[in-house]
Amino acid sequence: MIQITKGQEARELLMQGIGDIVSAVSSTFGPHGKNVMIQQSGMQPHITKDGVTVAKHIWFSNPIKDMGASLIREVTQKTADEVGDGTTSTAIITHKLLEEIYKEPTYSDRKIINNLKKAETIIIEEIKKASFKIEKNNRKDLIFKVANISANGNEEIASNVTEAYMKSGDQGYINVKEGKEIETKIIHEPGYIIKSGYESNAFVNNYTNLSCTFEDAKVLISADPIKDLRYITEIVQECFQQGKKVLIICDEIEPGILSIFSSQGNNEHLCVILAYGYGDNRFETLYDIAAITNGKVLREKDGRRFDNFTFEDLGEVQKVISYKDRTVLIGKENSSETDDRIRILETEIETMTNDLRKDQARERLAILTGGVVTIEVGANTKIEMKEKKDLYDDSVLAVKAALQEGIVPGGGFMLRHIAYKKIDELPGYLHNAIIEPFFHLLDSTGVNGINKDWISNPKAVLDILSDDYYKNDFIEAGICDPASVVISSVKNAISIAVTVLSTENILSLEQ
Repeated sequence: MIQITKGQEARELLMQGIGDIVSAVSSTFGPHGKNVMIQQSGMQPHITKDGVTVAKHIWFSNPIKDMGASLIREVTQKTADEVGDGTTSTAIITHKLLEEIYKEPTYSDRKIINNLKKAETIIIEEIKKASFKIEKNNRKDLIFKVANISANGNEEIASNVTEAYMKSGDQGYINVKEGKEIETKIIHEPGYIIKSGYESNAFVNNYTNLSCTFEDAKVLISADPIKDLRYITEIVQECFQQGKKVLIICDEIEPGILSIFSSQGNNEHLCVILAYGYGDNRFETLYDIAAITNGKVLREKDGRRFDNFTFEDLGEVQKVISYKDRTVLIGKENSSETDDRIRILETEIETMTNDLRKDQARERLAILTGGVVTIEVGANTKIEMKEKKDLYDDSVLAVKAALQEGIVPGGGFMLRHIAYKKIDELPGYLHNAIIEPFFHLLDSTGVNGINKDWISNPKAVLDILSDDYYKNDFIEAGICDPASVVISSVKNAISIAVTVLSTENILSLEQ
């Protein structure tokens, strides 16, 4: 039977669910945050300080309270998917924002929602203005600082993540997996990242990470559309007869052919992905892949047609890992063809005047030279392994976000700074919400009862958040966040708040 809960009662139950889940999640916040132990039936306890992991495991028997909790589960997961960090900040801002808005006598007014969207733009612009890129001259030091913050001050993890990024390059791929030994290992393998993934969910054969994964594969690379089933089937069947898996990378494939490949239970042996990019860069990328895999590109313009393309023209890789949004090829040492393409790209970059083409060439060069780095996490026990792997995952993703969008002062100070700088442009409820993570961090350090208006400069904050009282710069002191993490926290918190404010009635199954 469906129960309808309206108005104030509905909002109070939603807020109870939101408040309870945020209370649990926020206990993990910051370098002084506490662990949460999660017990699942028949499994070993999972100890973690990862906010999104905690949120995933909290459910309430009351359906409306659980709806509130589900909003936090959703918003933390969205932040995790986007930038890999900042999930607890997102939850804290969301909860505080709703609490503050509900104090307003006109909280249901459409004007509040409009003001939130305008304020969001102001905050994001300020974050982008304050951020700065991680350059080559300070790369190692800043990567360590970002990794260390995300790993909750675990310098061993931060050092290993830094080493992995120094080996992989900005565009390289870092894979974190559970190791089989006590010591953590960092393994650099030649590899290539394609920014497109499997074309059909039917190709998924690893349901743990929703990927299509197989080893010892042939690679069919086609710059021409695949429209003829006969010739393509002949090549695929020959691969199967030779005991080889097949990865097809093509510019285009007929839906009917894709449907046939994806409906025949070939997910253990075959995967299809599309080329990445646009125009000439799309085709050049295919030739990069051919060099990496020591194969040929099927292209009639080059004299290679479907009717004369053979098994010997196929590329080869040791391993394929294809996700929904990217594919990783792990092969052998660079071939002479790969080295030639690297040299050509380096020369082209020096002479190019078109900024777009130069950026595309730089990206291709980074991918060609970066390879794949695997961090095999070591631990004494399974429980320790899960906790450490969570920290490695967070740290790797935080650094990736920092390399892409730059970094800003951390410790919650970036948003606290914006809140006071733009105090006349931000509505009071949003002002109070975005400074909340900063004060949560203060509380987690054991500093209580502080007059919030007193803290108005970075040095005062550093004295509390850092062990180094002599440095007057957040970044230098190692207190920094990826700009995109701070942006996602605010953007996603506002998005969920708008959803809740627009809700008047809630339908639920009666218990």
